[in-house]
This record gives sequence, C-alpha cells and structure tokens, in this order.
Amino acid sequence: MFWIWLTILILFILIEFTTEATTTIWFIIASLVTLLLSIFIDEFLTQFIVFTVISIFLFVKYKNELNNLINKLNIHAKKDKLIDKSGLVIKEINKNSSGIVKVGKKKIDAIAKKKINKSKEVIIVKKIGSEYLVEEVNEKRKNNKKH
Repeated sequence: MFWIWLTILILFILIEFTTEATTTIWFIIASLVTLLLSIFIDEFLTQFIVFTVISIFLFVKYKNELNNLINKLNIHAKKDKLIDKSGLVIKEINKNSSGIVKVGKKKIDAIAKKKINKSKEVIIVKKIGSEYLVEEVNEKRKNNKKH
C-alpha cells in the first residue's frame, strides 16, 4: 500500500502545481499522513478512512483561514497569466452582470465596478472565482504603460 499512497501523493502534488487555486493541499497532507501510516498498518480500509477523515477535517477547519492568510499576505504564488494584460470588451459589462473580454485569442467572462461599453480597452485586475475583474483603460493609464 505504501507505493499506492506515494503515487496518490505525487498525483495530488502535480495537480496542485498545475491549478491556479489551492485546491488539493488538504489531500496532499492527508495522503502524506496515510503514506506514513501505511508503513505500520497494512489494512487498506483503515488507511482510506484515515485519509478521508483527515481530508474532510482539514478542508472544513482550515479552508477559510488559508484563504484569509493568502489574501492578507497578498500571496500569489500561482499568479494568473492574464492579470495585468489588456483586452477588448466584446460584450458590454454592467455593474450587475458580467460581459465578455477578448484577450488575444481567448475570450473571458469579466466583471467591473462600473459599466464598460463594448469596444473599450480594459486591463485585467484580478480573478474572482471564474470571472475576471477588469477596469477600463483611460488615457492616463495608456500613457503610463508606454513609458
């Protein structure tokens, strides 16, 4: 069972490094504990129960604290590649509904703090869930980007 848990641990680590959010950290910790447990206990059912309980406990107990810490420390180890890029609004963005922004060949759902009309240039500020917060690029910002 040791090799199975080692494989599971490696898979979760790979998933964590290839995703933008901290999605599998709970499973990494649980699989590491279960990997160590598998050295002493051979019964798979016991190992699986330990893995499941630890995963659920860590997720429920620490998800909000981890997100708050990341936001407080402004940690962006996995910064989205679209942040600080400019794009063109192809579907109007209203204060209460998302629009669509084209960044290169990619189309993304975007939200804004104020209405942004179609064909306006925007800059991507941050990702919020599956949408991106954008701001309209004004002349001052355009001039600052050139310098």
